Formats: sequence, C-alpha cells, structure tokens
Amino acid sequence: MTSALLLPRFPPYPIRGVHVRHKKQNCSSQFAEIEVDFEPTAAEGFVFEVAEGLTVEYEPAEALPRFFAAVAAGIEELLNSPEQEDEQESEREDQREDERESGQDTGRAIEREFVIATRVVLRRARADALDSHELAFKIAGYLAARKAVARIGGFAGLSGTSGE
Repeated sequence: MTSALLLPRFPPYPIRGVHVRHKKQNCSSQFAEIEVDFEPTAAEGFVFEVAEGLTVEYEPAEALPRFFAAVAAGIEELLNSPEQEDEQESEREDQREDERESGQDTGRAIEREFVIATRVVLRRARADALDSHELAFKIAGYLAARKAVARIGGFAGLSGTSGE
C-alpha cells in the first residue's frame, strides 16, 4: 500500500479564479454563477469556506447557505470520484474486464493515486430568483472542480508533481 506522504497532492499549487456560469433553459431551468479558489493545505482533506464579506443579491436570503453547501457538495463529489474524469479509467476498466474473464479478478478497489489537501474559497456567487436552486449550485461546484483539475492537466497530471 502506498503511503499517503508519497502521493501527489491536489491541488499541487494555488488555482485561483475558477469561474463557472451554469445556465440551463428548459422546463426546469437552472442558474448558478460562482468563482472559487483552490488552495493547497498542509493537512489532508477538503475544507470549504465562503469568503468574508461575500454578498449575493437573492431573496429569500435564507436559501443562500444551502446554495453554498451545494457548491461544496459538487466540488467534493468530483474530487472523491476522480476515476470518472481520469482519461486512464477506460484502460483500467479493460484490465479489470480481462481479470474477470481470466478468473483472476481480485475484487480489489482502485486506490486513489493522489491526496486531496485543499481549501476551497467561494469568492463570488450570483443567483437568480426564478432559476437558482441547490441542484444548479451543486452542478456549478462540480464543473468548477472539473475546471481546476483541467488546469493542472487532469488527475494524471498530478503524477509529475511532488508529494510534499
């Protein structure tokens, strides 16, 4: 088993100004606009913060904490399931299929090849009175994490970074 100290960390460096505008128009329209920063931390884990003084014009204001929590949930969902975004996943699936066919399937789980050590700060948010809801903000969070991962060259891009 690989020691977590030797694994590369996400993010390997600050990724700032990740902007997402999620807008879907149909029977159930959706709108959420966010800007987040991904900061590396010394400790493992995922921390989500709302920037001090962040104001969002939206009524009812009581819904905003739920929207912010949905952003965090979307980011965390992507970071905890990198196989979905990893271009090498289909190759791994082929290997697992070969193992199953040959009777050598060990049933082992794929170990993550990096450590999440990030603090995400929500810097800006915009909501619409008619089209904004928790799902829209969760999708925006997921897309923001995807953009951050793309900026470092994907999860496979972490293999060239130091684990320190």
